[in-house]
Amino acid sequence: MKKFLIATTALVATAGASYADVSVSGDGRMGVVFDGDDWDMSSRVRGKLTLSGETDGGVTFGGSFDIHNAAAAAAGTSGHIFASGAFGKLSMGDVDGAAKAAVGNVSAVGYTLLNETNKNLFINAGTDVDGDGTDDTAYPVPSALYEYSTGALTLYAGIGQIGGTSYTLGTGTTAVTADFGQSYSLGVKYVVSGFTLSAGYEATQDVSFANTTTTLDQGSISGFHLGADWTNGALTLKGRAGLLDLGDTLGDAHQWAVSADYAFGATTVTGYYRWINADWAADTAWAYGLGAAYDLGGGAAIKGGIEKTSASKTIADLGMTFSF
Repeated sequence: MKKFLIATTALVATAGASYADVSVSGDGRMGVVFDGDDWDMSSRVRGKLTLSGETDGGVTFGGSFDIHNAAAAAAGTSGHIFASGAFGKLSMGDVDGAAKAAVGNVSAVGYTLLNETNKNLFINAGTDVDGDGTDDTAYPVPSALYEYSTGALTLYAGIGQIGGTSYTLGTGTTAVTADFGQSYSLGVKYVVSGFTLSAGYEATQDVSFANTTTTLDQGSISGFHLGADWTNGALTLKGRAGLLDLGDTLGDAHQWAVSADYAFGATTVTGYYRWINADWAADTAWAYGLGAAYDLGGGAAIKGGIEKTSASKTIADLGMTFSF
């Protein structure tokens, strides 16, 4: 029996090495969070499968998904799969639109990222924006993202599920049906001498929301985004700006954000400020945060942060993060 197990193990290992590679990784965190009133413990651990291979012609392919999202990954609504070669890289699944892929966001603070209020609003973003395994935005998936790099220039193009899709958001009396037509996006990034400049445009047609009593037709919505990063030794500065046109009902939104990261030894200190003025909101919203991270080596770090928002709520956290 032992010889059979050894032979079987060797056969599996040889087959994997010859045709493809499958690896298991993961991440975790634990610590305490202050929600504005009380301190609570907060922890999680997640596993991820990453698969990769290569054709005889040199085209690489692969995919990845969180193990707890395996069923959604099988349906194309979580995780992603890709093929990459001289033609560029084509990814499909729960992927970001081209504007978000090119421009991205400023830096966050805290071991839980403190509700990620550092992030600007993007229309065409992957559904699991914060990576917690649940849908944060309704976006036509599976979607596709194409990337092509030449020298310092990277071009992006994205498209949502052809013909759009519908989602039911919430449950019971709060359930809302969201309908989306065709989504598309374009992005560009240029990196030179410590500077990164980026821009993106995105749009979704025929957007509507409906509950049991009301239907809200938004028509076509769109967004334009700009980004700039500068790195000089230990200091990294980031800036983002965007303009959203969310239709006649919700109107426009102007947004911008800045952040600074300073690294010395194993420590990195981060601060950010984010601002948004939206027609659908009575007041301008803002948030700022300050945090620090200490790299323990081996994939472990101690992180903490404090954040204040225009809702007059101060939150904070302190804990450890792990990468396996």
